Amino acid sequence: MSAEYQHCFAIADIDWLPSQDIDSFESSITTFLSHWNIEAVSVERRFDNKRLCRVAADSEWEERYQKIRTGLSSELQKEWRLDWSPADDTFCTELQPDSENNIQWISLQSGPNFKIIEDESGSFFNQIENKSFQCTACGLAIEPLDDPWIPRLLNWSTICQSVCNCGGKVNSASINFEPLDEVTTPKLSIWKTALFIDFGKDIPTFACQPIANRQFVSELENIFSAPIIEYGTWY
Repeated sequence: MSAEYQHCFAIADIDWLPSQDIDSFESSITTFLSHWNIEAVSVERRFDNKRLCRVAADSEWEERYQKIRTGLSSELQKEWRLDWSPADDTFCTELQPDSENNIQWISLQSGPNFKIIEDESGSFFNQIENKSFQCTACGLAIEPLDDPWIPRLLNWSTICQSVCNCGGKVNSASINFEPLDEVTTPKLSIWKTALFIDFGKDIPTFACQPIANRQFVSELENIFSAPIIEYGTWY
């Protein structure tokens, strides 16, 4: 089986949401990545059912195609995503000194709704749901959805609205992972904000393990002003 890998830094607090606007976050993360010798060639923004791309630092924003399925909760419109395409031959040596794997993409995804980690291939772990998503007002069980955006917005996750159609708050589900074939499973099942580093088929030596350079994580926690959990996913 041909697998691809991405390393994730997710905010550990399920109730945490950014206080900065998308412009400020783009600037903060771009500066942070540059400090770690990860220079972005292009940036893409996706928010409020819009998709904008800037192919170079001095170029104008171009609007590109994006749609979301109709008939869904308006809460989903509050999700947003930033993508950075690094320069060719951008390696992760700064993260892990003994690793020279090529970084394909970096993305920051955030919003008020629950994103649930999925094993896209179904080959690495089983999900065991102990408690479902449920509205605190009407008691309705809320089912997660497959990624409703075209092109897909979420990094290999399903999504569940955080506000019920009746207006009540939705409580988070409780999900555990059961590993298959001794593969390490994520120590987090549900997130709202996360930074992803995508390696594609160039699997790093630290796959599914914490990176060696803890200063990278510490500085990222300072930007978010929140603790971070690392995990790896395959797709």
